[in-house]
Amino acid sequence: MGAVRTTLTMDEFLQLPELDAGKRELLRGELIDLPPAKRKHNQAAHRMLDWLRAAVEATRVGGEVYHEMGYKLARVIGWHRT
Repeated sequence: MGAVRTTLTMDEFLQLPELDAGKRELLRGELIDLPPAKRKHNQAAHRMLDWLRAAVEATRVGGEVYHEMGYKLARVIGWHRT
């Protein structure tokens, strides 16, 4: 017997609580939970961002280039990590 899948509408998806880490996507009604990006992925994304910004400036097409990035922060008390 196969797994039972529940599909969501966009309104239902938007009502879900925020995640502490990672992100969610809705693909054809299916909820997909994604883990936070790893360091290597973020480094590659930053290089691409630098290249795209340079291309926008060099061609003078105007506009801005942004990159969405998540952060995982440790809880710090004083100077000691907990």
